[in-house]
Order: sequence, then structure tokens, then C-alpha cells
Amino acid sequence: EITMNIKGRSAKTGLPVPVPLVSSEIFEVLRRPARQIADEVLSVLESTSPELVSDISVNGITLTGGEPLFQPEFAVELARSLRREKIHVALETCGFASPEVFDALTAEVDLIYFDVKILDSERSRRWTGVDSAPILANLRRLCASGRPFVVRTPLIPGVNDSPAERAAVERLVRRVVRARDDFSRDPAVVREVRRQLADLIEK
Repeated sequence: EITMNIKGRSAKTGLPVPVPLVSSEIFEVLRRPARQIADEVLSVLESTSPELVSDISVNGITLTGGEPLFQPEFAVELARSLRREKIHVALETCGFASPEVFDALTAEVDLIYFDVKILDSERSRRWTGVDSAPILANLRRLCASGRPFVVRTPLIPGVNDSPAERAAVERLVRRVVRARDDFSRDPAVVREVRRQLADLIEK
């Protein structure tokens, strides 16, 4: 569960006050609209020209940002509905979410594009506002899940394009690829790759 402090004007005093907002409360409010929106998307597809539907059937649909993990109820409902219609669904994400939300959504898509921007926690907080630890923890979970995914790094001049930063990401990706290849093989190898990946991420 994710908690975020937001600011709004108090109805009593008229002054700005911080209010904790909990993800489960948002999910409950959005549950019915999410279902309705997913149904509308399918309705639009049903009335779309055969040429466009054919293109969608071949190339699929990508859930992208903002950040789909911030709207998990809607994204899960939409992905399920599309896959029931045999439409390929991809997810673009920065990976910042609770393990429960991350697992729930990634289980409903066919391919995940996982963006790794900054590995260092302090620099991640400075430039993105969030710690990189939960992001990298979810990357570990993705490695272990066996689901198809692609790791991407958007290079931002002056932020994460230094030789050292790029080398660190390259090392991480090499470990990720090895982990993905080995998770379906010998259990002892799986445990060792998991340990190495965890060590690298913690550094």
C-alpha cells in the first residue's frame, strides 16, 4: 500500500493543510469507473474499422504514462479485458509501486518495458523524488517471475549519462539478462544469480 501526503484547502479554516492519501482508498473509489472505462475501450474496438482492428490485433496495445502502476485498478481491468479478446498488452513502467500492485498488474500483461533511470537511492530521490530501492526490488521480482520484459534507460544529460552511471546500468542489465536466462534452469544457479543480483542492487 502506498501513502502520499497531498495538500488542499481545509473546508473548515480555508487554509492549506496536508492530508495523507492511501492507495487502497483511491482503488476503491476508482473500481467502478475503471470497469466502465475498460468496457468503453472494448466497445470502441467493436465499432472500429476492420483495418484498424487488424493492426491492433497484430501490434497490440501498450499501457503507458503517466505511470500505469499509479492507476492499478483501471490498468488491471483494462489489461484483463483486452487479453480476453486475444489482444497483446504491453506495459511501460518505472517500477515504482508496492510489490502487491506490481505483481497484480505485471501478471495481466504480455510484455513489460521496465525503465531504470538512476541506481543510487540518494540521487534517485534528488532527481525523481522517490527512492530507487523499491524500483530495483521490483526488477528482482520481475526477473524471478519468468515474464517477458525489456530493461530500458532514458539518458538524461547531466543526470544519468556519465560514464560511471552508464557502466553501472550496463552491469545491472547484464546480470538481469543472465538471471532471466537462468531462472528456468538449475535451482542452485537460480539462487546464486538471485544473490548476485541482490548484491549489485544493494550497492
